[in-house]
Amino acid sequence: MGGLLVELAGPLDQPRCFLLGLGLNLEPPEVSGRETAGLADLMGRPPLRRDLAAAFRDHLVAWAADPRPRIQAWERRSPWLGRPVEIQDWQGRSVQGLARGFDRRGALRLADALDGSETSFLPDEVRRLRPAGDHLTAT
Repeated sequence: MGGLLVELAGPLDQPRCFLLGLGLNLEPPEVSGRETAGLADLMGRPPLRRDLAAAFRDHLVAWAADPRPRIQAWERRSPWLGRPVEIQDWQGRSVQGLARGFDRRGALRLADALDGSETSFLPDEVRRLRPAGDHLTAT
């Protein structure tokens, strides 16, 4: 549907600046052999770009006033937490486990289904995140 890339310069607790990139599918793009989605699917019609820009601006202004990571808010909104997932990195390696939450850096915490040990993955390390096979169960 879309994505937001946020990069920062400086320490997490006192960043000097942020670089933002936003991409949204207003309507589902046609991609052979793949299901796609767009905001029109959720809203019944494509949203107006000016409405999206105004809403983004309002949220950005509020966030800029207090840019600390909102771990609990991210966790409330994540569809992955408590579910078995597969992460593929940019080298093509895959790791499966249970999504446990986010650490203070915003990295996804993934628990091994066998021993419960955790590994964290920063957003720039993850190429693909998807549901894992049915053989993993939540602990």
